[in-house]
Amino acid sequence: KKPAGHGLAVGAQGPGTTAAPTSSTSAPPPLSELAPNGKYRVSVRVVSTTIKGEKVGAGGTNVWTVKLACSAGSCAGTAKSTSGKLFKITFDGTVLIATYNHTFTGPCVYRSGAQQGQNVPGTLAAVIGVSRFQASVVTRSAGPSPAEGVPLTFAGTGAASERDKILKVPPGETCTPDPVSHDKTTIKLVWVG
Repeated sequence: KKPAGHGLAVGAQGPGTTAAPTSSTSAPPPLSELAPNGKYRVSVRVVSTTIKGEKVGAGGTNVWTVKLACSAGSCAGTAKSTSGKLFKITFDGTVLIATYNHTFTGPCVYRSGAQQGQNVPGTLAAVIGVSRFQASVVTRSAGPSPAEGVPLTFAGTGAASERDKILKVPPGETCTPDPVSHDKTTIKLVWVG
């Protein structure tokens, strides 16, 4: 007869028993420990565009300072760019989404005739734009498993659109909005500190 409280040890085998599965992996760290807080060098390249002044192949590099707060399952915050733009950021552990909304105001411009290219007096229009980037983690710092660790690089795509909104036109003048314009870009983020 076995003394009370004594049984087979975990993993021991005896008649009618099987070894208990063992695992050397630990629980993944909380999302807050994986959030890409810090500075990232961000490179953007235009792959297609109908936005005035943009050219395919054009691009630029800035540094974003990313600050995120996390709750169960997601992180949200901002990225301040050295360009002066402030992006809204979300991160789910794998994908980072950055959005930037902007509005520029100014007068309408004559599109034809002797005054073509000049401002139309007394008019006011706005160019309203939205940019959205989505980038997935490519590499991470060392962590308990390959899927863990702070993101070091991201790669993805972006899209932007701009539309005109006519705000003020005096009698006798005209102001015609441009068609909605779009661009598509690639984006890469590399951790710098």
